[in-house]
Amino acid sequence: MNLRTSSVYLFLLSLITLASCEKPSDIGLNLQGNTLGTTFGTNAVSAATIVEPDSILAFKGKPIVVGKTTDGELGTITATHYTRVNLNGTNVTFDAPSRTADSAVLVLSYSGYYYGDTTISITLDVKRLSEPFIDAKTYFSTDVLATDATLGSITFKPRKNRLSSNGKEYSRLLRIKLDQNFANELMSKSGTADFSTQEAFRNYLKGIAIAPAANSASGSIIGLNTSPDSAGTQLSIAGLNLYFKDQAGKTKSHNFTLSPDAYFNGIKADRQGKLKIAPAMEVPSAETGDVTYIQENTGVKTRITFPGLENFKDGKGNVYINYAELILPVKAGTIGSIGTVTRPSSGIFLYESTPGKRVAKTSGGVAYAVQRGDAPALGITRPLRALYNTDSSFYKADITSYVQALVDKQKPNNGVIVSPVPEDSFTATAAGLAFPGTITVNRSIISTAGKGIQLRIYYSTLNQ
Repeated sequence: MNLRTSSVYLFLLSLITLASCEKPSDIGLNLQGNTLGTTFGTNAVSAATIVEPDSILAFKGKPIVVGKTTDGELGTITATHYTRVNLNGTNVTFDAPSRTADSAVLVLSYSGYYYGDTTISITLDVKRLSEPFIDAKTYFSTDVLATDATLGSITFKPRKNRLSSNGKEYSRLLRIKLDQNFANELMSKSGTADFSTQEAFRNYLKGIAIAPAANSASGSIIGLNTSPDSAGTQLSIAGLNLYFKDQAGKTKSHNFTLSPDAYFNGIKADRQGKLKIAPAMEVPSAETGDVTYIQENTGVKTRITFPGLENFKDGKGNVYINYAELILPVKAGTIGSIGTVTRPSSGIFLYESTPGKRVAKTSGGVAYAVQRGDAPALGITRPLRALYNTDSSFYKADITSYVQALVDKQKPNNGVIVSPVPEDSFTATAAGLAFPGTITVNRSIISTAGKGIQLRIYYSTLNQ
């Protein structure tokens, strides 16, 4: 334990602390009959990076994320989107004299999410699924569905998601032209049993995958969606569009929409960067240049331990924790804004760790999230979510009640696991978030050396 005190400094600090509080209970002044003096101390921390990738829910996560990027810190990340395709009607018949289509085009719109180097062209393939979705199955980010034929490809540099004209904004579209043979195949199904019902169509076309091509350059991962708009009015063009000529020679189209009920993003990480880690491994910060990592939807998390904190009371008597904060600074220079886009996670959750370095859970499978500093430490309904401070480039977590529980030995001192996403729907809902929520691969690199991760404790010793 590293505890520094100075009588003059502590006196001034206590005055500042008292003056800055909005109500007496903020610093424990609701303890009547005791004379309190606020003391400041720090406790040693130890940090390491771990990977828990086995249960990251991806089913129905938005936006669509696709692409490939290489991060010198975290290696190569690839993102593939899997989705069913809807017939968009029953007994679909095309009023066409020919079974030859003009074209088939997959249309999506940019969502505004980018990660990686957007100045590099990437290649995306649209592949036909050979493996169907299973209705009763929950899909996770590590799941993969088998594919066979490539239906189309596009090589492009990601572009800004919004356009404007005559004072009105509208979505920028990504159009992927599909194989002519596939377009003609769709035309040949006009009026057949395969186009009679959604179930029959699903048996014919199990779905599609949008994936980075095997030979694609490593550039960026981008977000796409199925809700393009023009001046706020949604356009019904997202999905697989089949174009053909009708009996009068006029161009017509049929829109096969992408399913709103069966889709997920698969994310694969090849850890060949600075962080070489596999599931169940723990890599101390000393082995990664005095930093640890967190990354959304890849299972990369930071585990922080507090050696000796359970003995904080020793030699002090009856200690009351007025305020305790955990500071996690993001390493300077690791967040890009031009060309290479590397966004930090917008917020973090802290979860209690097991001795086996996994997230501790209740018998019902709910993760034990560290609670807000003003909430009971033994509860689970008020989880702490610390937001990223863009001005100071750090996360600051109020863990007052949790530290009090540790020093009172009401909780085991196994450390906490820092996660950029909620572990379960219970935590997400309690924190006011959707689950699985917005899907990204944002990452934060946390400094541990010097003025790195710090646990600051403001406490009072109660008179006996």
